[in-house]
Formats: sequence, structure tokens, C-alpha cells
Amino acid sequence: MLAEKQLKPELQSGKIFNLTETNINNVKIQPSSIDLTVKFIHIPGKKNTKKSHTIEPGETVILELNEVFSLSNEISGIVFPKNTLSKNGIIMTNPGHVDPGYKGILTLYLVNMSKENFNLREKDAVARLLLFKTSSPTNGYQGPSPIQVDQSQLERMGKDFAGLDTRIPVAIGKVLSKWSVGLFVLVALMLSIVGLAVPVAFTITSSYLDNTKDLKQNIKDQEQKIEKLNKEIIILNSREPKPSATISKKAVN
Repeated sequence: MLAEKQLKPELQSGKIFNLTETNINNVKIQPSSIDLTVKFIHIPGKKNTKKSHTIEPGETVILELNEVFSLSNEISGIVFPKNTLSKNGIIMTNPGHVDPGYKGILTLYLVNMSKENFNLREKDAVARLLLFKTSSPTNGYQGPSPIQVDQSQLERMGKDFAGLDTRIPVAIGKVLSKWSVGLFVLVALMLSIVGLAVPVAFTITSSYLDNTKDLKQNIKDQEQKIEKLNKEIIILNSREPKPSATISKKAVN
């Protein structure tokens, strides 16, 4: 891995970045790495780029870096997110390894996996580039040399991580549609139970009321009979002969 003393001459000779497109005076060299900084912020679903943006929880953005690569065929790189991103719950899903001989811009895909907003601005250092010299010369990277963010890449990316902004409503709709069928069956069953229960309850209630009515009538009849018996007892008592009030006197000798 190249250290600071080795990085400076390689940088100045144009073996790391394109000297025409990159102002190496603004490049910050660390003891064994180089800081990569934000140039433009691309928001999926929007055409205009931004120079500052607040990444909301679950949101994704694509960053275009200030540094334009022009690696020699003997130098390869590895890109890591800065610790400030990781500590704030920001995940970088690419690019990882950069092949020797690669030329062009580099884009980074960030996802805010935290519960808090994260502010991002132009020239913010978001990644570190570690550089290595190969053990032998290579033919170098043979792919295209991108000079701007691929529009198809922007179209493929969703505003939210894993396309949750569109997938969640669809998933909820499917769940609700399944629940609606079950709910309909449940309601129909409950109505059937209520339909059966009402006549039974009415019959039981009517029978109870009839029995209560008969019981009240029986009590009333019994009360009338008792009252009649009391009257007859009173009459009979009034007809009994009263004992004589005269007391017989014995002769006194």
C-alpha cells in the first residue's frame, strides 16, 4: 500500500488523477490514503443535480466525485467510506475495488440507514482511496471511461432503499386485499350467528315473560283465597256463644 511520501509524486505525475480535470492542490493526502470529495449529488427520480442535500432516513443518493481517475497500469485502488459516514448510519454500497488503468469519474451510492437526517454538501470528504502497486505490469482496465453519471443508473435507483417507497404500498395493498376476503367471510359468519341467535333469544324471552305472567296470576289468586278464608274465620268467630257472666254463688252455711 502506498504511503504519503509515495502518494505525492504519483499524484503529481498524473498516475492517480487526471490533472486536467482535477485540481490536485485541493486534494487532501492522508498518511496512507487520499480523501475523495463530493462534486454533485444526484437524487433518483429528479433530473437536476444538487450541491447540498439532506438525506432523510431510508433515502438513497448517488454522488459524483470531484476527483477524476487516471490510474496507471501498475496502480490499483480500494475505496472505503469515511468513518463519519458509518458513525451516522450512512452506508456506501459501492464501488470497492478500482482496477489498474481505470480512467473516468467515480460514483458512490449512499443509503441513510439511521433514524436521523444527514446533511451532505459539495466538497465534503465522503470516502478514502487506498492505493497499491501491482507486483507486475498489467494491461490495465479495458472498459469504458465514464465522464458523467449514467442516466440508466439513475432510473434504476429508487428514492428509498430497496424501492420501499413503491414496494410498501403494493405490499400493503396485497395484505389488505387478503384481509378483505377474510373480513367479508367473518362478517357473513357473524351475521349468520346473529340471525340464528335473535329468534332463539326472542323465544326464550317470550317464554320467560309468559311464565312470569302466569306466576303473578297464581300469586294473585292465592292472595284472594287467603283473604276469603280470613273473612270466613271472622264470621265463624262472631257466631260462637259467649260464656255467661253470672257466677253461681254457693250457700254459705
